[in-house]
Amino acid sequence: MADFDFDAAGRLIGGSGRETFPFELSEGETEVLRVVGSKRPGGLTSVGGDLVLTNFRVLFTPLNTGDVSRLLAFALGKAGADGRIVGIVDKIQDMIGTAAPIGTGALSKITSIETGTNGSLLKPPTLIISGTDGSSEEVGVLASRGSFNPSPKNRAARDQFLLAARRQLGL
Repeated sequence: MADFDFDAAGRLIGGSGRETFPFELSEGETEVLRVVGSKRPGGLTSVGGDLVLTNFRVLFTPLNTGDVSRLLAFALGKAGADGRIVGIVDKIQDMIGTAAPIGTGALSKITSIETGTNGSLLKPPTLIISGTDGSSEEVGVLASRGSFNPSPKNRAARDQFLLAARRQLGL
């Protein structure tokens, strides 16, 4: 079992779990719009973060929950949880930390961005982003981190992002 991570606790108290992973902009790339988002929305593997529109692409940057995971793994171990349970925390953190940007990798180039669902109790309003390779990805959009999924404010934030992305990317 690991020792208590005082550094992680201090960073968490300072707000580290509310920040997203940083990303690098390419030469000449600028951030145009950022909204609260979720990748794989509505499911058990949903990941919260930000959906970012730049002048070249759309990115999803997940919340940096590393400090939360370290402290949760410590607490579970201290409580006597089976090592396999503690290992699940690490696997979930790996999944969060490896959420890939949209518009690179599988979606080589974005060909369309369409309205998805309008939101429900368990799922925020969504966008469907399709790429040149025929793949598509659904992402959720929220007006703020504390927004109730079916709130009309979330649909307005989604529609604002949709219009800005279509205009910026020439879609």
